[in-house]
Amino acid sequence: MAATAFEDSRFCSRCHQFDDDGFRLNGKLLQDTYGEWLASPQAQAGQTCQSCHMPGRRHTWKGIHDPDTVQQAIELGHSQVAAGGDSTAVEIRIANVGAGHHLPTYVTPKLFVKVEWLGSDESGDEVWDVVRVIGREVVLSGSESREVFDTRIPAGGEWVWRTATAGKVTGLRLAVDVHPDHFYLGFFEAYDRDHLDGVTASMIETAEGHVRSSPYRLVEHEITLEN
Repeated sequence: MAATAFEDSRFCSRCHQFDDDGFRLNGKLLQDTYGEWLASPQAQAGQTCQSCHMPGRRHTWKGIHDPDTVQQAIELGHSQVAAGGDSTAVEIRIANVGAGHHLPTYVTPKLFVKVEWLGSDESGDEVWDVVRVIGREVVLSGSESREVFDTRIPAGGEWVWRTATAGKVTGLRLAVDVHPDHFYLGFFEAYDRDHLDGVTASMIETAEGHVRSSPYRLVEHEITLEN
């Protein structure tokens, strides 16, 4: 007979929640996923961690690496807003409607929101004019530990970015790229491999390869603007 404890979010907290006296940066626990869930609309509605990550008791562990799961977690919107002179301005909104914790939770993943302004002379090349990051950037090293920024979206919350360009444009291209293992990439790039044996070096290279191959484009839209 299945134990009901396995369907309780507290079961997940042993690996996804630091103790209250645990390591903090800028006053916030480094790992606070269970605490984020406790404050979420999903928790109030009776949804557990397992509701999304183990639907039907299946050991799928769907999360940030799965585009469909992330797609269901966000709601993307935009609107053209007033701008002075010949400028064009747009407000981009991303709401966390489906993740029962911060989006993304923890410090490992990041979402990159990209805008390319389109005019009569666009080249079609993928050259993004402006990029913003949704995530928690931290420095963890022997010499210092600090939080650089935290732009994550709480459960039920919204991230808003107002961006503008000089002159008139016909539209914009908007994309959201997900880097599930972004923090680990910096770790591997800084890793000293000079004294590793062949087997260990091969394992590190394989792990880095997985990290480099994990990013994916979640959404891309071309939007026509009013002149």
